[in-house]
Amino acid sequence: MVNTIVQRIVNTAVAAVALTLAAAGAASAATTLTFQSGDVGKSSTILFDGISDGYYHHTIPVPGLSAELDLTLNSIAGKYWTFGYTLTNTSSAPVTTSKVTEFGFDIPDYWGVVSTGVFNKPGTGFVPILGNRDLCFRTTIYGACNGSLTLGVAKGASASGLFTLRLAATQFDVALSNLFVRYQGINAPKLCLCNQSGVGVGVVSAVPEPSTWAMIITGFGAMGAAMRRRRYSLASAAA
Repeated sequence: MVNTIVQRIVNTAVAAVALTLAAAGAASAATTLTFQSGDVGKSSTILFDGISDGYYHHTIPVPGLSAELDLTLNSIAGKYWTFGYTLTNTSSAPVTTSKVTEFGFDIPDYWGVVSTGVFNKPGTGFVPILGNRDLCFRTTIYGACNGSLTLGVAKGASASGLFTLRLAATQFDVALSNLFVRYQGINAPKLCLCNQSGVGVGVVSAVPEPSTWAMIITGFGAMGAAMRRRRYSLASAAA
């Protein structure tokens, strides 16, 4: 009887973990981040890899070149949607130095934008390797969405600010697609990279719902309790 209970608990816990991993895989494949009008206060994290013309002609990611963008919908006032951002340069070995000099995305039907913080120069246009983008947040106004080698977020550092989108009309949701970052000053001697530039394409990071984590924790807790009871029963029978 105890074995049957333990097996059921194990099955439940394993199923919960499997569902969580499946959800994570599905979310990680997403390239569009959608905020709805009821999502004020909602935060999402976008993870970026890094590719460069100096590394296999941008056909595979550069090991250790990465970044993370956290976006929060702060407020909505009619056509104006305000977001908070924190961009972190998460690059690691074998990359020794790098800078993230801009981030951006495609967005339909917007009429204007203002931004604060390090990335306080919004623009639009050509991004090396990626092509044209609807919107980029830069550290300089030079060169469309090309970025600036002298300004940006260094390896291990982060920068925060706000940007406000003025939409063409009042609407119930905003979709941000083709999210990207621009890297410059990439150095990785072990990879034969010296003062290279590149870009990163973002995927939305999956975060399990609190209820899912609760189910997993409860399942494993109950499994442990049942196993302890079984050990106690066996010890009592042996005595």
